[in-house]
Amino acid sequence: MSGESNESEPDSGEMAAILRRASENRRAAETVARHLLSRLDNVSISNAICLSAAPWEEYSHTTR
Repeated sequence: MSGESNESEPDSGEMAAILRRASENRRAAETVARHLLSRLDNVSISNAICLSAAPWEEYSHTTR
């Protein structure tokens, strides 16, 4: 009985493939998250620039 393999446990090759796939998926998720955070930062910066200038400032020049 000690020579029998338990089919519910993956062998070392399968385990290595599972770990490799999990690592690749984690790296892909980190890349997507980094890209999303970068885009959100760009949007918040552009919104802050638009909000910092009062809309009437561009029309406040006087003509003589």
